[in-house]
Amino acid sequence: MAANVNNNDVILDSNAANAPHCAHGPTLLFVRYISGGKSSKRFYACSACRDRKDCNFYQLEDEKISEAKLKRREEFNKSQQPPFTHENYQQRLQRFCESPVESRCYCIDCQLLLLPTEIKQHQQNSHKLKKNITDKMLSNPTQLFPPYQSNKVYAQYHFSRRTLDLLKTTFEHQNITHTLCVGVPSLHEAIQNEKNCKIKSLLLDLDHRYMQVYSDEKFCRYNMFNNYFFNNTTAFENYQRFIAEEDATKKLAVVFDPPFGCMIEVLAHSYNNLLKQWQSLSKKTSESVLPAIIILPYFMEKRVQDSFTGFFMLDYKISYTNHRQFTEEHSDKKSTVRIFTNIERHLIHLPENEGYWYCDICCCYSSPENKHCNKCGSCTSKDGKTYVHCDKCARCVKPNRVHCDICQICQTNGHQCNVKSMKSGCHICGDLTHKRKVCPQSQSNILNKRKQKISNEATNCKKKKRKLKP
Repeated sequence: MAANVNNNDVILDSNAANAPHCAHGPTLLFVRYISGGKSSKRFYACSACRDRKDCNFYQLEDEKISEAKLKRREEFNKSQQPPFTHENYQQRLQRFCESPVESRCYCIDCQLLLLPTEIKQHQQNSHKLKKNITDKMLSNPTQLFPPYQSNKVYAQYHFSRRTLDLLKTTFEHQNITHTLCVGVPSLHEAIQNEKNCKIKSLLLDLDHRYMQVYSDEKFCRYNMFNNYFFNNTTAFENYQRFIAEEDATKKLAVVFDPPFGCMIEVLAHSYNNLLKQWQSLSKKTSESVLPAIIILPYFMEKRVQDSFTGFFMLDYKISYTNHRQFTEEHSDKKSTVRIFTNIERHLIHLPENEGYWYCDICCCYSSPENKHCNKCGSCTSKDGKTYVHCDKCARCVKPNRVHCDICQICQTNGHQCNVKSMKSGCHICGDLTHKRKVCPQSQSNILNKRKQKISNEATNCKKKKRKLKP
């Protein structure tokens, strides 16, 4: 199976056990396409970092690596890991909490809670310190730890209170008892800090700093793009215990908050692995559905629905506490971030005091500006603007579009008529009418595999019927 990433495809059905490791765990196998369908040599690159500045790992698939280079790579990968184990961090936390508040410091440069005997050395090195760390600050690590600057790797934007309340309320209505928070530290924090909260949570995140404040039963260092647990044995065992539904009283849900420019198909691959593990550990059938939520921009809707079976987009606009544009004050007008879920629409109640209204025809909540179109038979707005229906196109379009009789489609004013949107066409066959992801000549793309599977199932069904005939 291949996932499309610009001019590169990720080969997801390659042997992951043979993949070399970078500092972020097992790498992914890529292939780069050039014009005419030719491909360069396949290569391994980092699963988490899309920018070579963040992780410059690169190895050709058939490249032979010398023992000396392997040793240097192992040493480098080790140097990029946290200086302490999870167990050591927890021992340090206990000693840290025993110290008076005025002796508690957090070193921003070293990303470390300092013991009293370590403070002087960090001051001499002119490190930036955050002083007087209280117990309340320790219980709110999203506020204690400064966000990383790399949006492409960590994207550390934390949900606002109203977004957190909606997620928790939704889980309560679904009788969820356990929530797996994948890259969602703010939700995990909110659940942990709520007194008498009936929901238990486990945080999976790439940010190692959370090992300093959460035990290994509350946090596992994890890469969502290669499904890799860094403290392999202990972390994976705790994760398995958490997701297993031993009886009918336990009900699991999972929330993903990936970087916006992430590889959707790769994320779906990790989700499907998680789903199979949950089904196996909980003795569920292969048809059992795990309630899940993914937080992504609305314009990624098609990619999400192509990769995540049974998922759809809600109208709710996500807001954050530390995003320049998508804060609570500006969210109603500017936020492009939405909830994608496989929980049935009519079971999710959006807040009416924020203007959301229930559409009896669509059987779900819509945003204030999203009006039901009787001609389309649905509430059609996606981007926070009221769409208008075009009879010639037979669908609703954005309000800044007008119908162009030459292009035979609604376009923006001042557009160039008859300009093909896919100038480069398909890298595999050269056809200008489609991209390589849906090329009929491709044997590896997702859509062709699904079509082939359906075709094979239909053929097998016909063969069985023939055998049953007397």
